[in-house]
Amino acid sequence: MDAATSLLLRLDSRASTPLHEQLFEGVRTRILSGALPPGLRLPSSRQLAAELDVARSTVLQALDALAAEGYVVARPGSSTRVAPELPITPDDRARSAAPRVSRGPRLAASARALKSPAVGSPRLGSAPRAFRPGVPALDLFPTALWGRTVTRVHARASTGLLDGGDPAGHAPLREAIAAHVSASRGVRCVPEQVFVTAGTQQAFDEVLRLALDPGDTVWVEDPGYPGARRAVLAAGGRPVPVPVDAEGLDVGAGIARAARARVALVAPSHQYPLGVTLSLARRMALLQWAERTRAWIIEDDYDSEFRHRGRPLTALQGLDEAGCVVYVGTFSKAMFPGLRLGFLVAPPPLVDAFAAARASTVAPASSLEQAALAVFLAEGHFGRHLRRMRVAYRERGEALLEALRTDCSGALAPRPCDTGMQVSASLASPLSDLRVRDEAARLGVEVAALSGYFLGRRRESGLVFGFGGVRPEALRAGTRTLARALDAAR
Repeated sequence: MDAATSLLLRLDSRASTPLHEQLFEGVRTRILSGALPPGLRLPSSRQLAAELDVARSTVLQALDALAAEGYVVARPGSSTRVAPELPITPDDRARSAAPRVSRGPRLAASARALKSPAVGSPRLGSAPRAFRPGVPALDLFPTALWGRTVTRVHARASTGLLDGGDPAGHAPLREAIAAHVSASRGVRCVPEQVFVTAGTQQAFDEVLRLALDPGDTVWVEDPGYPGARRAVLAAGGRPVPVPVDAEGLDVGAGIARAARARVALVAPSHQYPLGVTLSLARRMALLQWAERTRAWIIEDDYDSEFRHRGRPLTALQGLDEAGCVVYVGTFSKAMFPGLRLGFLVAPPPLVDAFAAARASTVAPASSLEQAALAVFLAEGHFGRHLRRMRVAYRERGEALLEALRTDCSGALAPRPCDTGMQVSASLASPLSDLRVRDEAARLGVEVAALSGYFLGRRRESGLVFGFGGVRPEALRAGTRTLARALDAAR
């Protein structure tokens, strides 16, 4: 059997990978597996081209690449052969087949810090259960209406949409977002200040990379959202835990711990996971500190659209006169997590910096989905959906609090809940929230351990419940199961 037949290669002209790359990878794989041993003479380029039914230039391009990487040796006037000495020999392959332990490449210090255990509850399968935090009422989302909107936008898509769109985001969506947050959240902005993101985490990452030099300190709420800490570490910053009490972030404690911090990352309207609101006095103190030290404030406004009674609170950004606040919002909670669309509103002094950072990047998310969302907002569907969800979350939140008081009285002390779709509760001593969480998971109920949200000293043992994605009839069944877990954890 000649060498050309022994290659046993199949090239697919319909594949997205060019033919010369397919040929390169096919020969390389055969060499490394030992099917083509060192020193073997390969067929001529003309013979290979004929047998594989490709142009000779395709074969020559692949052979040149193989020679450049040392897999074959080609000499003028002579045949091309598999290199006599390869980086991986058959003996090496035999040794590599034996089990071995590898620690892999060394991670940077910031990356090693990201490997801490995940907080919250075990993910018991993919379907949401009582009481997984952060899951909206997907059963109430107008899926058919959204589908029709997406189909209509796709059918009328322009060349600009198909080309990828503006790196800052689809212009009509930026206009719709600016109009919405101005009316509903008291955010002061024009469309040019709005930058579309692929969600909250991308927004955090983008802001922090513009704000921080390596080692700069960042105030983070304690307890607080773990994604905020991860974003700070990924950007090379040093998170400084600042205590949260009944009035929200303790600004005085933050100044005492890191007076010259470059950034404060806060959720002033509905803090996660405690659910408290930053008081007006603390808001003014935070803004004064930022103006005095020329620090940045990232306002995480992840779910304050869902105030159960009355209008949502005015955003911190609406009080900012110095241009220190970057407002961050998301549609993952208001619509559905799979949408992965969010936005940030840059203060006027920083718009040019954000625009320059975006200039060399691709659009942050699918232009077609951005266009569909713009239509969804402009036609009023989003506003109607929000109003419906406020009623539903109020009903579900009240039902959960009542069920906890009935089934878990004495063991749990729930905090009031007037916004969003989660509630926290303190555990009576000496119950361990980690033990209760694990017992609940064993019985099929997901709750998050409050102690896992602390970066500094753990000051409280408690549980965090999500009720947004739990139908009312399932709430009571969940609290009864939780009561059994509390008994087992005693």
